[in-house]
Amino acid sequence: MKQKEKYLFSFKKGFTLIEVSITAAIIGLMAVVAFVSLQRGKIDKEVNAAAQQVAASIREAQNYALAGKQISTTTTTCGFGFRRVNATTYNLFYNHTTNVITKCDDVVKIYSTALPNNVSANVYANIVLPNRVSFLNNVATGVITSLRMYFAAPFGNIFNFDGSSLVSVKTLLVRKTPITYAICVSPGGSVEVVKGSVCP
Repeated sequence: MKQKEKYLFSFKKGFTLIEVSITAAIIGLMAVVAFVSLQRGKIDKEVNAAAQQVAASIREAQNYALAGKQISTTTTTCGFGFRRVNATTYNLFYNHTTNVITKCDDVVKIYSTALPNNVSANVYANIVLPNRVSFLNNVATGVITSLRMYFAAPFGNIFNFDGSSLVSVKTLLVRKTPITYAICVSPGGSVEVVKGSVCP
């Protein structure tokens, strides 16, 4: 009986230090990969939400122009616009006639608060991007002024930051490292959000 017991227990072994170390390293690596994946997924959702917010704001300005929304009873609101203020803030504005400029045709299609530039812009919403997401400069020009647009009432015609008609897709980028989303505004008026930095 003792010989049999000795035989049965002779094959039992413990784990070696190398086996334990390799197992711990694999578990640790899997935990790191899972954590990075979860963090990336969270950042992706945050940047997407910020991009959707910007797109919704642009659509709001566009819809106000198409609806001919009037802000004041003493002047005529001629159009609505989007303007990036800094890396994390943008505002929505409207232009209107004045005592001197009585026709919307004479009001230029830009953001300006200085007369006599044929316009007197008024900000009606100042919005901060959430979750530390920030704007990137326009890929083509690299300048902040490219991130402005204006929708003229009553047809919602789109104008660029310099008052010229929009003739190609305007790209606005929002980013939180390492994720970037693009808000794409076409000359036809569609506003689309895509992942990455290139509009279709």
